[in-house]
Amino acid sequence: MVTVASLEQLGLIVMPGSSYSEYGAARPASITGSYLHYPLIIVMISIFLYSWKKKVDFVVVVGFLAPFIAFSRSGMVLVVVSCFFIFFHGGGVKKMIFLLVAILFSCFFFMVENPFSQRFMSIFDFSEAANNSRIYLWVQGIYQYANSPVFFGGYFGEVTNLTANFTESDPYVVESGVLQLLLNFGLLGLILVFWMYFSFYPHVGRSEKAFIIAFFIQSFVYQSIEVVPLILGLFLFLSVSRSIKYNSESI
Repeated sequence: MVTVASLEQLGLIVMPGSSYSEYGAARPASITGSYLHYPLIIVMISIFLYSWKKKVDFVVVVGFLAPFIAFSRSGMVLVVVSCFFIFFHGGGVKKMIFLLVAILFSCFFFMVENPFSQRFMSIFDFSEAANNSRIYLWVQGIYQYANSPVFFGGYFGEVTNLTANFTESDPYVVESGVLQLLLNFGLLGLILVFWMYFSFYPHVGRSEKAFIIAFFIQSFVYQSIEVVPLILGLFLFLSVSRSIKYNSESI
């Protein structure tokens, strides 16, 4: 996935589903068919590789850097939040090494002016056009949910990109997985969906726990619930992680 994405960014190949950033560089879709899906999936895979290998190696580092190079703010959020919780779940020498690497990377990333750090910092720029539109959609979504049935929602099948694929109507999105679930399925639907993932929490390693938390936090500000490869892949990887943990404990 990273190799194909790198070839795209070098301009050597063109893949369907890619886009271009405001800096003129490609936002690659790699083999996922979507420039929005690729960075999230590569972070998920890297987190689980890190957990299973019990070490940070070249492949894991490349996977963590991929969202930054792909100008994906949602992917950057996943990396930063995951690493934050992995750090506080760790201890001893590993924790100090992790902190040192994070400090060195942060110094390089933010002190040297580059489009990647500018893209990351735009997350906090409320005057930025994309952020303005997102905030408007969030406020509108909250207002609609406040005036609909709290437990069951009042917009089943309406707040989604999917219906536009089958009809000629324009999609209605709220740019928030949490709000989307509340509007379509209500509070009960929201609880059931995230319970499916948090039910794994006591049974997996600290890296997987960190990613579950990151996935949940990111869902407040990004419609990640519609990234089907991500939500299915996460369920699959958590199931595998649980099996690995129990098998290792029984040996």
